[in-house]
Amino acid sequence: MHSPPSHSIDPDRTSHPSSNSKTSSLASQTVASEDSSLSILARSHPMSRSPRKLRSQYPRESPENHVEYILVASFDIDRGPVMEHQFPVAITGDEHMLAELMLPDQAHARNQDWTIFFLHKDSNQEEEEQDQKRKEARRRRRKRRRDREAGVMIDGDDTTDDENDNLRDRDNDDDEDESDADSTDSEPEGGEGPPLIYVLNLVYTKHDKTVKRGAVVKAMAICTRHPFLHIYKPLLLLALEEYFKSPVPETLSMLYDAVNEMDLSLMPKLSLLEKYLLQSSDNKDLFVEKFERMVQKRITEDRNDSVGEPFDASKKGHTAYSVPRDTHEFESKVMYKGIPIPVKIPTATMPETVGDFSLVKLIQNFSEPHAKSMQPFTLHPHLTTNGPSTHPVIVLANALLTQKRIIFLGHNMPSGDVAEAVLAACALASGGVLRGFTRFAFPYTDLTKIDDLLKVPGFIAGVTNPTFEMHPEWWDLLCDLPSGRMKISSKIEPAPITEGLGYFQQQNPSFIQQLSGANTATDLTGDLVFMNDILKSIAARLGERVIRAKWRDWVVRFTRIAAAFEESVYGASALYIGGEEHEQITGGHGFVWADEAAKQKELAGNVYRIEGWRNTRSYYSYIQANRILVNYIPFGP
Repeated sequence: MHSPPSHSIDPDRTSHPSSNSKTSSLASQTVASEDSSLSILARSHPMSRSPRKLRSQYPRESPENHVEYILVASFDIDRGPVMEHQFPVAITGDEHMLAELMLPDQAHARNQDWTIFFLHKDSNQEEEEQDQKRKEARRRRRKRRRDREAGVMIDGDDTTDDENDNLRDRDNDDDEDESDADSTDSEPEGGEGPPLIYVLNLVYTKHDKTVKRGAVVKAMAICTRHPFLHIYKPLLLLALEEYFKSPVPETLSMLYDAVNEMDLSLMPKLSLLEKYLLQSSDNKDLFVEKFERMVQKRITEDRNDSVGEPFDASKKGHTAYSVPRDTHEFESKVMYKGIPIPVKIPTATMPETVGDFSLVKLIQNFSEPHAKSMQPFTLHPHLTTNGPSTHPVIVLANALLTQKRIIFLGHNMPSGDVAEAVLAACALASGGVLRGFTRFAFPYTDLTKIDDLLKVPGFIAGVTNPTFEMHPEWWDLLCDLPSGRMKISSKIEPAPITEGLGYFQQQNPSFIQQLSGANTATDLTGDLVFMNDILKSIAARLGERVIRAKWRDWVVRFTRIAAAFEESVYGASALYIGGEEHEQITGGHGFVWADEAAKQKELAGNVYRIEGWRNTRSYYSYIQANRILVNYIPFGP
């Protein structure tokens, strides 16, 4: 595998997309030229003097590994799926459950298959104690800084002015770390518990006439808390091939060491707003100054570390640092068996976005059959917001928002394709705004886990066994991937009559007929217009980034309409940022319509969807995120 060289830092290079100046390697220059380049860089980029301390997403000194576990399972003709190795230690005692997930149904029918599943693993006592110690240390440093600023002398505090400056910088960094730890982009999925462990699994079937049934089936999985687990696919291909040759723990150790030595320390940490901007822009140089400042800082650190050491010309040129050609991706490499394997990590990973999937593919899969031959849905107020002809993708979005039990069925399909559809669905409903989907998602599961699955409210699961379709009591919405059709369960619970619905009907008696869900003459929600725009954008090949941005706008719009509905019906809403303080500063808040009639029309179209959302995980986690932002974002000048 080959990757073209990345851009090296050029002091004259700007963030403008038309910038095409020649690049030069800082690391190969003399110390004097480095000083000159760094000073020019500082002048060229005012952002480099930003008061906000620039930090790495994955610092070199971080004790956390990129990959926490590597697993190997195989299929035994007599015992079924068995776990061969868990490295460096066992991730769980339930080895049989893991082995079953790693060897999906009909895996032997294909030479190769990928699958993804999630594991919930709580922090151990030692990790919790270390986290508590870090929080206590930050609190002590903040108190010391406040005391110094107030002129309070601390006994034994004989630090010099320079030392005080260093302490102040470190305290400011700690405050920023605390803010980031509390900000919405660092909250666990759904605001509940530690981050999930994401598992990428590769299954190989090697045909061998000397063994029973003429084949050997083995699977290898990488377990990580990083959502960009798809970057490890090339390494799993190489490592599993190696394991067939040498089925020993040392083979796993070699892979484990290689992936954890991957250097991502020059990847800058972005705020949630910066992530939104980067994901919505095609500008390949957006925020390039942050990458350049990271390199500038590293070169300075390396030079300071080498002070006093004898000059060694052989080391020059071996520390060449570069910025990406496209800031949407950070380029690094993994040295595996002496071979550099290039990897590209997404710089801006949004909440509820795991792995590599395509919203375009998901939308097309269920749109084309609907366009050719519309099959009416059974009416359900939460799901069929445009009546029986509601677009299936909107039905799916409604099911996700109102926390229905959703099954993606891919009979005779690779389990990896089914898992991809589940991941895309989670991102569809989230839009990078709402949370609480991936934590209750099962990208791949099988029939043996049905009892545990049915204990989970509002799950999103991917399966390949057609038995699921014959049990409508197990699901509320079935999404059949091969046919591109969706089916609302005959056993789905009816939508409850809520206080909000009753109040709205009393306030707007003229909309009672439309609220029944049977009248499709008027598109009260605007969803028909929205889906036409989405499909036109796909047909025009505007790309995945545009489609994701449009869905994010749809989710944001829905939350704002929901806030207006709550205020209209209940008199207050916790769904907008700032509350009374924000209103006093800005003189108003919320979504704006052309007139009151347009407002009531759109509220009427969304009333069931909103009321169905108001008792879900994503609703409460969104309120929690808003409360955090109220404390995190300063209002006013």
